Amino acid sequence: MNTFQKKSAFTMLTVILVSILISMLLTACTKTTVSPYPFVEAKGENTILLIDRINETQFSYDTETYQVVETMDPKYTVYPGDLVHPFHTVGPTPQTSSAPIQTGYCIINLQEKQVTIEQLLSAGEIIYPLAFSDNHLFFMKSQAGTSLKDVVRYDPATNTLTEYPHLQGYITYGAVSGDTLYYTVFTEIGQSYTLYQADCTDENTRPQMVRDGLNRTEIYTQGNDLYLADNRYLYCGEKRLRKESLNYFIGDKYLLQYVASGTEFDAVILNTETGETVKRAPGILGVSATDKEIIMYCQGDIERFQH
Repeated sequence: MNTFQKKSAFTMLTVILVSILISMLLTACTKTTVSPYPFVEAKGENTILLIDRINETQFSYDTETYQVVETMDPKYTVYPGDLVHPFHTVGPTPQTSSAPIQTGYCIINLQEKQVTIEQLLSAGEIIYPLAFSDNHLFFMKSQAGTSLKDVVRYDPATNTLTEYPHLQGYITYGAVSGDTLYYTVFTEIGQSYTLYQADCTDENTRPQMVRDGLNRTEIYTQGNDLYLADNRYLYCGEKRLRKESLNYFIGDKYLLQYVASGTEFDAVILNTETGETVKRAPGILGVSATDKEIIMYCQGDIERFQH
């Protein structure tokens, strides 16, 4: 082989290697980049991003005018009106959720200024939030066309899903307390729900039945307390709290509820130890919470409650 042939061969090999590298990078990017981009962006210094938990969508909010700026367009999702699915708990921003966009179901991370697509699932895979705590993020994953779901744990640090092969069924709702996952499963015989518990830390854990014959699927935790639901109340032992449209237990002794008020909703905070209403915020649009504060973004105001 002469010098020209050697140079040509080297050039060809370089082109092939670069092409392979570009292909690998593009493949990796498909997990975080989609077109058209379906989520609302924060346009302006005073604009932040929030989740509308009533309509399960995402929107931008102006913190100076206290108004909605822009709402997510349903044309970019798989099903009209099926936009963003938040967890049944309220935490600080960023918030992890799932969304059924045109390119498939994905896990998203909603921050104050942007929404990032952390993981895009394969075609035909469906994923919904199940239960969230400071240390655990659990989702329900299934295949299109079936109601059977598998429990998976999402690790934001590595952007990976860990399967729990023994936690399966017609799973409907979940909550976490410490290292214990509670979840309800629909039972066709009797048309009721069965409550199970499992060890969060062991992916090979097997479920233990806690209670069967429940007529509602919702379950909640606050500290070591496990709340069940009937058609009117949330209850833990002898303690009963009136159930509302949306219910979020926060901290050691507070419950934030979305209460219908005409065509809008008010945010109402209860002390779960006394049942007393300690805060009401009319026209609730979005909410976030830290260890010290609950922030309610409303139509015309931002309300804060120290806890």
